[in-house]
Amino acid sequence: MILKNTSSSQDALNLKTLVNFVDANDRLIGSVSGGLSGISAGSQYALGGDLSFTGAAPVDRLEVVVQVGGRAPHKLTMPGLANIHLEPSPYDPGWLGSVEGELINDHTSLMLQTAQLSAVIFDAAGNVVGGGTGFAFASLPPGARQFIKLDSGFKSVPLTNAVSALVSIQPSWSQAQP
Repeated sequence: MILKNTSSSQDALNLKTLVNFVDANDRLIGSVSGGLSGISAGSQYALGGDLSFTGAAPVDRLEVVVQVGGRAPHKLTMPGLANIHLEPSPYDPGWLGSVEGELINDHTSLMLQTAQLSAVIFDAAGNVVGGGTGFAFASLPPGARQFIKLDSGFKSVPLTNAVSALVSIQPSWSQAQP
């Protein structure tokens, strides 16, 4: 799903998310919860992920609960992304295997320590058809970049339905050494 911070001047901080999977009889058949350190003012966050079910899951709809722990004047800094593309599964080429690209530390004075990555997959009409996650663990000084591969949660997305991806980042920063 896509979360949006509608404030143009305030970052949303310390968010808690709950996604309930609901069947046609309005019964919950699964739940996934998580947390986000923040969503920058005026931006969107692609909240991807998955939940395993035995057999075909009779999911009729999702219920989403987002709790914002606080707000602050905009100062959240996000690293850059480039060359984001979709790759088929190496085990079953009819299904999406990963979202790949480049993570770029375009900040002039901060060191990117780690990054939690989340992606939402869209079909040709712009509908969300899936999502997943990944991590980047290399320490990147200002101006450096690294290859990223998000490969968790995409196995249920037919490759024919996967046209594009939106990737979001929860970075961990430290002061770069001179």
